[in-house]
Amino acid sequence: VYGRQLPDPVRFPSAADGRGFGPLAAAVHDLGLQLGIHVMRGIPRIAVERDLPVKGTSYTARDVVDRTHVCTWNPDNFGLLHSHPGAQAWYNAQVEQFADWGIDFLKVDDMQTPFHAEEIAAYHEAITAAEHAYGRPITLSLSPGGWLSTRHIKFLREHAQMWRISDDLWDRWEDIVQQFSRLARWAPLQRTGQWADADMLPLGHIGLRAERGADRDSRLTPDERR
Repeated sequence: VYGRQLPDPVRFPSAADGRGFGPLAAAVHDLGLQLGIHVMRGIPRIAVERDLPVKGTSYTARDVVDRTHVCTWNPDNFGLLHSHPGAQAWYNAQVEQFADWGIDFLKVDDMQTPFHAEEIAAYHEAITAAEHAYGRPITLSLSPGGWLSTRHIKFLREHAQMWRISDDLWDRWEDIVQQFSRLARWAPLQRTGQWADADMLPLGHIGLRAERGADRDSRLTPDERR
């Protein structure tokens, strides 16, 4: 609706009939847990192709799109033209939907390599509006990080709760060992609620639908895992 993403009811049967992730979030909350989702920055290409309306405005997707601002490794979305007021309105509507479902955590990808300050600020503004409307906090996690510079620290603290400081971590020792020098740079800057994120340790069973490699157990040795 309004060009916003909806979960696939085949993978998520509770999302049928336009219910989205609402029933899943409620079930997760009943367990005393929180629910997060992973999204790409920008607006879905299909919303632009169909020129769908931007909720709460007279604009359409073609008004707010920046077709040159596309992720180099995932072309599913176009970028947004942040000089146009409809771009912020689209993000506001997207995050409003997430908040209405009960989403607690948003990991937004293709935000820091390169560093997209306008995108980060736009997401922060949309989350702030949703938090005020629904009375619930939403954590913003930015990804990926590459060799993210600590000079961004003030901006990051003002706009997010977590930010990746590396590319994806895989089950290779060279990936793990590089994190020690990254974390040494960021450790003095860590604060409760404002965290440099070294990504997830790839332990156990990996690769039910792996981006890299076949279905497998982690290739790290027992000593490397410890």
